Amino acid sequence: MMSQVETKKGFWGSLSNFQKGFFIIFILASIFSFISPVLLGSKMSDLFTPLAIIGLICSVTGVLTSIYQARGEIIVYLFLIINTLTYAWVSYKGALYGQVIQNIILLLPIQIAGLISWKKSMNKSTDNKIEIKKFNFIQWVITIISLLIFWFIYYEFLSHLPQILHAIFGGKMIAPDPSPKLDSLTTVLTVMAMFLTSRRFIEQWWFWIFCNIGAVLFIEGLFKTKVFTGSVLVSDLSGALNWIQYGVGAIYGFYLWKKMYNERKRTHSI
Repeated sequence: MMSQVETKKGFWGSLSNFQKGFFIIFILASIFSFISPVLLGSKMSDLFTPLAIIGLICSVTGVLTSIYQARGEIIVYLFLIINTLTYAWVSYKGALYGQVIQNIILLLPIQIAGLISWKKSMNKSTDNKIEIKKFNFIQWVITIISLLIFWFIYYEFLSHLPQILHAIFGGKMIAPDPSPKLDSLTTVLTVMAMFLTSRRFIEQWWFWIFCNIGAVLFIEGLFKTKVFTGSVLVSDLSGALNWIQYGVGAIYGFYLWKKMYNERKRTHSI
């Protein structure tokens, strides 16, 4: 939570120079993604559809989430929950049902629990800040084993998702996931990262960083594209910027949380 001094400074004044640069660059990237249909010949009126506006809100709250999560401020959960709900809606409209399940069924409950956990931690502290924790060896072992088990379970679920949805709802069967191994891995890494965020562990950032292995594959796929149309290029560039945002945010978050952990440890040892 922001101190009284930071509150008086306002949003912009409370940001470091790096955070200001991060905000400007990726807000501009969000605006670029929003207006890209016009750059490709669509009408201006096509931008202001409910789905497009929800997509813009999703992008902007993603930028704010990266900043406030790195700063360890509880307001992050406001933007995080909005980001999750808007992304789930965009995914639903795009028939990306695996993403809907990931965000609504898996991530949203963890975020609500995290909000409660962070609030309790702040209430116990003397400086109204969350207590940042660090793994021991046993916790690392348990986490890695749990990750492998849940990866296998979610891979099986994702592989059979078309049949499961068809059995429950009937109708036309959805297309199978083209890369269930990678998608199930990134989902489990994301859920694990979100859980560790809710528990205030520094190690969350390793999992957020590993979540962005998709960035490498995304950019690699961009260069393998044989036909570069305007729509393909804009779509790939928007996606790459999104991956870069979360990758840079995760590395910065790790640096900042480690710094805050060491400062708190040094202060309490005096």
